[in-house]
Order: sequence, then structure tokens, then C-alpha cells
Amino acid sequence: MRHYREARKELNVLRRVRLHPFLINIIGVCLRPLCLVLELAERGALTEIIVNPMPVHRIVLFRIAYQVADALRFLHDLGVIYRDLKPENVLVWSLDEQADLHVKLIDFGTANFATSTGLISCAGSCGNHAPEMLECANKEEYTSQVDVYSYAILLFQIITRSVPFEEYDSEPKINAAVIAGERPKWQEVPVSTFGLPTLTELMIRCWSDSPMKRPTSSQIAEQVRHPAFQCLLAKQAVPRPQQSVRHACLVPEFYDLWLACDGHTGNLIFIYDGRTLDMKFSFSIEAEQQQPLAFQIQCMHFMKPYVLIAVRGPADLIYIYATSSELRYKCVTCMPFDEQISCVTSNDEYIFVGLSDGKVRCVLKTEMKKSDKKRTCCSFTVGRHRILSLTVAHDKLWVSTSRYIFRYFTKQGEMEAFAMWYGGPKGMENNPQTQVSFLKVCLDEQAVLSVSRSVLSKWDAETRQNLFSIDCVAVLKSLGADSTEEEARKNRGDAAACITCVEPTRDSLWVGIVSGHILIFDSETGHLLTWFHPFDETRTLTLINGPGPCGTEQSYVISTGKGLRREGLGPVCVLAAERVREPPQEIANGKTSEPEKKKGYKRTISGRKLWSPTPPIAEQEHDSVDTNPSLQPKCFMIMWEVVCGSCFARIESKSGRQRSPLRVSNTSSNVHQPSQDSDETNLGT
Repeated sequence: MRHYREARKELNVLRRVRLHPFLINIIGVCLRPLCLVLELAERGALTEIIVNPMPVHRIVLFRIAYQVADALRFLHDLGVIYRDLKPENVLVWSLDEQADLHVKLIDFGTANFATSTGLISCAGSCGNHAPEMLECANKEEYTSQVDVYSYAILLFQIITRSVPFEEYDSEPKINAAVIAGERPKWQEVPVSTFGLPTLTELMIRCWSDSPMKRPTSSQIAEQVRHPAFQCLLAKQAVPRPQQSVRHACLVPEFYDLWLACDGHTGNLIFIYDGRTLDMKFSFSIEAEQQQPLAFQIQCMHFMKPYVLIAVRGPADLIYIYATSSELRYKCVTCMPFDEQISCVTSNDEYIFVGLSDGKVRCVLKTEMKKSDKKRTCCSFTVGRHRILSLTVAHDKLWVSTSRYIFRYFTKQGEMEAFAMWYGGPKGMENNPQTQVSFLKVCLDEQAVLSVSRSVLSKWDAETRQNLFSIDCVAVLKSLGADSTEEEARKNRGDAAACITCVEPTRDSLWVGIVSGHILIFDSETGHLLTWFHPFDETRTLTLINGPGPCGTEQSYVISTGKGLRREGLGPVCVLAAERVREPPQEIANGKTSEPEKKKGYKRTISGRKLWSPTPPIAEQEHDSVDTNPSLQPKCFMIMWEVVCGSCFARIESKSGRQRSPLRVSNTSSNVHQPSQDSDETNLGT
């Protein structure tokens, strides 16, 4: 009779949830023997993935977390408290990133419809019980927030691939630890802070002692499907609050990320390990001089095995630093120039230096360590305006000055110009403020990207055909920003959409803009795939190839920016400087001794005592703003996973965000034929 009642109870829940994609469907009922016929999951339960760790795509882990949260949301909307969320009750359908269905919840034997005040009976598995369920069993009611606590324990197992509370050998000890405020130990697992920090922060929020401080299942579902929440691998503040990041340069062989920063106290070069974001070295350009001089860093360029740093100030110089051997991070030589340096690039033979007088200086690599008098230099005049950008695609040097792009064929001992055309946005040909400020070659060197204020254009490297142009002003308007963002954009005008940095990847283009957005476009069509908004202003983007912290990432982008937007990750988790923001918890159930209260101590969830200058306030919000913003860092680094374009598109399509349609200019009408003026003539040394 008892089995009949349990089957009827579970059947009562199953018949109401049969239409939800992430809840198990009932096929039929067998009376002899009494059993329910359910869908078959050939991959078994989620336990197999946790007990026998196997490489699983990071994005799939977030999809699993979302589908479980959405299933809970649906149950809670029906008034059902699940009460037994654990890996054994999560069946796996697929671990393929391209699949729409990954998991489904089963076993509704302990689920029950809540009364207007909640439930009182204790049900479920040991280790997954919320503290209020253990304390108030058969005494006081609890709500659906007990499922949120169990969801946090499930996230712990997904993140760490381990069983919670392994240090305890009995159920009473585990229950006593939970009531006392202890939580499973996650700090020793590297991916919890570097790889899956957003899931860790959500986990910490969900297992809060107070049910009222836990997010609801609806909030969790909205949070987990946020694109920035899924793609963020790590975050870290740039040291010294006065320093502001201006340029970035990567040394691929050693994964060294060079950041050029400036501030009121001078300039600094920080060198980070691009795999861990640990600082390796730092120095100041002023230290290279016998007497202190105020230099401003203009640009950085990697030329194996050196990093070239161009500065302006009392003198216009290019410092050349070694990146390997015993001279690593040492200045090996310095090249002075008689004009301000604006940009630097190189090929196998030459170092090309763009100057403010409209000339390009060509220095042989073999002679860069010679004195200025002994060095053989050739130069040619591009125009009367400042050289804005240089890049090399195959054997051609691309130069931008004013609103024009020049292309030169590089031969040993000579430079020959053979193409010049307008490179700015269509309709702005006669605007004196139009400037092609940035050029960058794509990874396959088959195309070159140019930037003119808010417009990104892609040019075929051989034919000069304009493959497409993207106006970020229109893109920002299509994103459907909230009222605060819209008001800020109106105050700043179209300047908020000006492009600050561009980084091409395998099949996508990452674009940083003044408003702090990072826009990700399809590299072939120019269609917007997804976007993040982590900063107040985006400064640099750097692609690093190689496995990431979770082992399944093929590449990642390290972005730097000014300021962090607290809402940049979604509705629940706060985007803060810490690698994992662990909000201070209330003292669990008054277990702290009176002497500790008098001394101003408080306990964290790990049981450690932290001194607080003021007594803990029960109503204090765990994400309150720092009262001394002058001590806050100015700039931050965020590491993002780079997935294929189709995966970005799927992430965005499942995010629930709305945006208006956007048209991308895809035309060759901007291609200009080579003119026959003096810019086309052969240029001597």
C-alpha cells in the first residue's frame, strides 16, 4: 500500500510537468509489478561525470546548470518543492555543445506541493539538506529556497568533481556541520577561482544561511544563461590605483602579456603570465635614463625576440627589450628619432616607424643595435598628415593617415607605393574629422581591418575590396540598453561607440568600445554574435592561443578596461575586483561566543575568524559599495573563453536578451581605384 501511495504521489507531479523540456516525461504506468515507465537516458546520471571525471566543454557545464535551474523554476512556479536535488537525480542526455538538451530531472518521490506557509517534514539526501530544513524539521515551515541550497551543493560537485563533506563519516556529523554554518571546501580546487569563478560565486550566494538572501530559482536561471557569466574565466585588478592601462602586447612563446600603464606618478610596464594572470615583472621607462624624464608610452610591438616600446617626451625614442635568454626583460638598445613616433610594425627585414610628420622610417633589423650614425635608414613620405597606424600583410605594408589608406609593396632596398584609397565610412569623405586611426591584419593575413571612429571595416588584402563595414553606433542602439545606459549614451553622444581596440580570432572579431562594451562579430559576415558589458571603458584586447584553466578551452582573450560595472555579469552575481567575491556571512545561528562578539570578530563560511572594526550588522548587504573609492583600482583584466562563432550564436540565442535587427554594410562601393597623383610614384630612400 505504501508503494502505491508513493507511486500515485510521484505520478501526480509527473502529469503536471510532462511538457517541460528539462523534466522527465512519463511514458506509462505498469500495475504488475507496480512501476512507472519513463524516458531512457543512455548516458546515465550526472554522478558518472562527477565520480569519473571526463573533459566536458565549459559551456556545457553552464548549460547543465541552466537546465537544472530552469526545471526548478518551473516546479516552484507550480508550487512544488523538489527536496532531493542531487547528481543521481539528474539524467544526462548529451554532453555535446551543439545539443539543445543536456539533462533532465527525475525522481519526484520526495517532491510535494507546498502549503501557503511551506512544508515542515524533512526529506531528501544527507548533505543536500538546507540548514533550515534540518533545524526546523517538524517544527517550522520552510519554503522552496531549500531547493536553492541543494542547487548550490550540486554546483559544488560540478565545479570540484568531488563529493561534499567527505571529511565527515556519518550523517549526524554532516547535519551538525551544516547547522553550524560549515560548507563544502572549495578553495583548494584551482578551477573554482580560475576557470569557473562565476559558478563559484553563484554557489556561495545560493548556500547562504538565510533563505531570504538566496536568489530564487527564476533569478538563477536568468543569471546562468547570461553570456558574460558563461564566458568569464578569471578577473583581476591592475595594481596601483593611479595606473591606467593604455597598450597591451603579447609574447606568444612565453605567454607574457605586457601592459603599458601611465598615471600621475609616471609610466609602468607590467608583465603578466597570460595563463595565470600572475605578475612576473614590472619596471618603469624612466628607470632606463640616467636622470628622471617624463615619458608617455605611444605604442608597443612584438618583434621576435624583442618588444619595442615607443615613447615621446623630452626625447622621441624606441626602447627594445629582450624577451628570452639571460637578457630577458632587459633593455638591449634604444633608437632615437627626430620626430614624434606614432606607431611601429615590422616584417622579416624591416622595422617600420610611423612619424608625426607624415613619414615612415624603415630600419633594417640587422642594424637596430648600431649607433644612430652608423645605422642605415630609409624613409618615405606618405602625406602631410600624421601617420596613424601601420600593419604588414604578406609582403605589403598598409599605412593609414588622415582618412586614407595606402598600401606599399615591400622589396629589398626599396618601397613602392601602388595603391591609395579612402578608408573611412561612406558619406564622410569630405569630413575633416574622419580618420583611419587603426589597422590590424587578420590571423590568416587574407584581410585587413581598419577603424574610423565607430566604424569597423574589413578589406580583402589582395583586391582591397571592402568586405563589410560595421557602425558601432547602430549596434549600440540595437542592443536595447536599460534607461541608465541609454541616458549615459545620450550624454556622451556617438563618442560612446568609438572603437578603442580590435582583436581578430579564428572566426570572430572582438571589438572594444568607449562605452565599455565588448562586441563579438562573425568574421565572415560581420553579424553580431554576442556582447559583454563589463567595463566603463574598454582599453585593450589580446588573444592567447592554447588550453585554458579548465583544459577544454582552445583560446581565450584577455581584456583590460577602466572601471567595472557591477551588473556586468547579470542579475545575481556582482562583477567585482576579487577573483571570487565571497560575501561576508551572518554569524550562523548565534553560535559565536560573547567574547568574540565584544572583540568585533565575525566568522566566514569556512569557520575562520576575521576581525571587523565594527560589530556585524545583520541587515548589512553583502555587496555594499566600498566607502573609500580612492583606494579602488582604476583598471582591471578579465579573461574570456573564445569559442567558435556558432557557439557564441547559440549562447546568445539562449540568453533571452532582446535586440532590434541590425543591417551590416556589405558592399564593394568603397573600393577606390589607384589614383594617378604623386602618391603613386616610386619613393626613394
